[in-house]
Amino acid sequence: MNRIMRLWHIWGSVISLFAIVIFFSTGYFMKIRRDAPIVMPSGLSAKNEQGKKLKYQHLLTHEEILRAVIAEPKMGVKSWDDIYHLDWRPKKSMVKVKANNLMEAQVNTVTGEVEVVSKRNYDWISRLHAGEMVGPNQNMNEKSTFDLTYYFLVSGFIFIFLIISGVYLWLKKMKTIGWKSLLSARGLHLWLTPIIVLPLLITALSGLVLQAKHYLPESFSPNDEYKQMKTAAVIVPKIEIPEFLKILKNNEAAKEANIKSWKDVWRVYTYPRSGHMVARVYNKHDVGYEVRINSVTGEVQRAIPRYTDWIEDIHEGRFFENKNFKWMSWGVFLSVQFIFILSFISGLILLIRYFWKKSKSKSKRRKRKKRKRSKKKQ
Repeated sequence: MNRIMRLWHIWGSVISLFAIVIFFSTGYFMKIRRDAPIVMPSGLSAKNEQGKKLKYQHLLTHEEILRAVIAEPKMGVKSWDDIYHLDWRPKKSMVKVKANNLMEAQVNTVTGEVEVVSKRNYDWISRLHAGEMVGPNQNMNEKSTFDLTYYFLVSGFIFIFLIISGVYLWLKKMKTIGWKSLLSARGLHLWLTPIIVLPLLITALSGLVLQAKHYLPESFSPNDEYKQMKTAAVIVPKIEIPEFLKILKNNEAAKEANIKSWKDVWRVYTYPRSGHMVARVYNKHDVGYEVRINSVTGEVQRAIPRYTDWIEDIHEGRFFENKNFKWMSWGVFLSVQFIFILSFISGLILLIRYFWKKSKSKSKRRKRKKRKRSKKKQ
């Protein structure tokens, strides 16, 4: 059984090697995105002329936001065709306008002033994390020329097996290996297993669910982002933000979301290419809720629970921690990811050794066969 499990562990690591490298290299950047503006621009809070913070105010129309963004040369926006989505944060009175070229403008929704324009590297990194082979210059409305999402999904299952089989092999070997073995690649690989196993398993299981979210029922994981539709016609939004709140408060279909004011709403999205607007209610330690409407007619298309934001918190280790004390996500999960580098390198060394020995033994067999043949001929 040990030999079979070890062989499966080896071949599982070979099959999923490329995906694991991408998972973790992109995952590091995604985890620190809120503290690394080069990955994702920091979200600003709107202020008035006196420097006082503004909350829950939205005085601009969609067209006024578009004109403010067009006036910024760095954005490279000429019309709604160039906009991926608008992301308004009621608590900050600031809307993030994301263009298809990965540029982002943060617009004060009271004064109309564009506070900052910067590039969002997070978007192409997150697509790469999911298995779309894209780069920093890939537009959001362009499909990946090399899509490995299915391979990454399968690799997610394999990675969970590698964790389980790694624990099994460690339990079998722990009695025979001593602490001195830490100086060897095999010993290091084995002894790191109990240290990293639990956070790694939580990350892998939640990541697998997120990877498979497009294949799950919409009631579990609402899909608001449009597929890459370069030729699809843009639907200019007609419903303005204040009108959206009235719909959320009064429409019978949206009653379950229990929205009474903007204080109950986390984010409001406008998707011009797919023609809908979305309000998300989100409690950090609970399941979220979202309401989607037609951005032209105001018809409520759905009002359902949203689990993926909560699962993302679990995936990143942000559960049960407050805003200013990242003991779980940074202290535990990020530390484990760095420790995993040692486990990965030591495992890679063992993998190379394994195949090196295999090739050596094969060459020896060939030599023996040649000698036998030459003796027979003589």
